[in-house]
Amino acid sequence: MSEMITGTSLLTLGVEVAGAALSRLFEEAGAPIDTRLLHKTGALSACSLLSDWHRAIKQMKHSSSLRSGTPSALAEAKGLLQALNKTPLLSHVVERTQSDLMEQARQALRLAATTSASHHGINAAQSIEKAVDNAYQLLSDAQQKVVNQAVAESLEEMGYQVERHQSRQVTALWATKGAQGIAVVTDRDGSVQMDMCGFEGQKCRLERNFLLQKLQERGVQIKINGSTLHGRKEGGKLLTDALHIAKNNNGVTVAQAIAQIAQGNGKGQNLALKQRLNMQASIQQRGGY
Repeated sequence: MSEMITGTSLLTLGVEVAGAALSRLFEEAGAPIDTRLLHKTGALSACSLLSDWHRAIKQMKHSSSLRSGTPSALAEAKGLLQALNKTPLLSHVVERTQSDLMEQARQALRLAATTSASHHGINAAQSIEKAVDNAYQLLSDAQQKVVNQAVAESLEEMGYQVERHQSRQVTALWATKGAQGIAVVTDRDGSVQMDMCGFEGQKCRLERNFLLQKLQERGVQIKINGSTLHGRKEGGKLLTDALHIAKNNNGVTVAQAIAQIAQGNGKGQNLALKQRLNMQASIQQRGGY
C-alpha cells in the first residue's frame, strides 16, 4: 500500500544540525542572527512569525478599545510598531532587510506627533505593513529553500535519485529508488504534500517515518495535518495524475507534472496567508502599492 499526507513545515532547534537549519533560515532571508538568541525557540516558521505579529496587534487593539473608542491613525500606527517589537524574531528580519521603509515609518510618526494631519499616521502604518509583508516574503522563500534542501538531502541519503522542479508558488521533488517513488511538494507558505507509490503493505509508512526522522535530524519538523492510506501501489491521485501527464506529454518531467497538479489543487489558505492578504488589502485601502 501507499499513502498521501499533507502537513506544514517548522524549523526546529534542538540538536546541532537543527540549530544550523534554523540559522540558515535567517541567513537566506538576508538577516543573519546569533543562534544564542534562539535558545528558547522550540519551533517556528515564516507563517508562525506573521501570526504572532497579528496576534499581538489584536491584543493591543483589544486593550486600547477598553480605554477609548476607535483609535486614531497615529495610535494605530504606534500599535503596529509596538506589536512588531513584541515579535522580536520577525522584527529582527524587518529591521535588517526593510530599514528604508521602517525609517519612513518612524519619520511619519514623528511628524504625526507634531501636527494634526492624519495622513502622517496613515503613511506610517502603510510603511510598517509593507515592511512586514516584504520581510514575510523573504522568510517564506528562505524557508522553502531550507526545507527543500533538507528533503532532497534526506532522500538522497536514503538511496533515492531526486529530480526537482520549482514553479512560481511550489517546489516539487520526485524521488525514485527502483520501483518505489516519493513525491514531496512544498509551497511558499509552509504547506507540504507527500504522495508515495510502489510500496507493499505498510512499508510506505515505515519509509515515511524514516524520512520524517531524517528531516528532524536536519532541523525540519513536519507536522502532519492529514494522512490517507489509499492502498494503491501506483500512488494516490497526485502521483497517478502526474505520472499520466508525464507519460503522455513529451518533454514534461514527473517533477514538473507534480508541481503543475499541486499548484492547481491548492485547497484553501492557511491562517497566515489569509492575514497577509488582508494586510495587503489594508495597504491598498490606505493608498499603498
